[in-house]
Amino acid sequence: MRERLGRSVDDLGDRIPFGEGTRLLRTFAGLPGTMTHASVSDWAWPATFAELAAINHAEWYMNVHRDRKVEPNPIILPRPWSDRDTAESVSADERARLRAILVASSPFAHD
Repeated sequence: MRERLGRSVDDLGDRIPFGEGTRLLRTFAGLPGTMTHASVSDWAWPATFAELAAINHAEWYMNVHRDRKVEPNPIILPRPWSDRDTAESVSADERARLRAILVASSPFAHD
């Protein structure tokens, strides 16, 4: 809150209505440039939409202009989120069962 509004949570006083506090936290949790969002999303640091766009643009520019003979692999700049795969493996039978549930409940299912 301090980096976004220039005020501390302590400035709110000793008491804040529950609903107002909930709205405040939800608002800050949805703004990627806040520590609240970074913490909830398990990011290493907070980054605003503008900073994320700058990272993407810089990465694109560096890759377009790199010498592919010297640097054959694409340049990947660090992002605040982890690149580790957190998805659990699903067996073929479980995947088929879940797909059948999805197809049965989807208005856009195709055979």
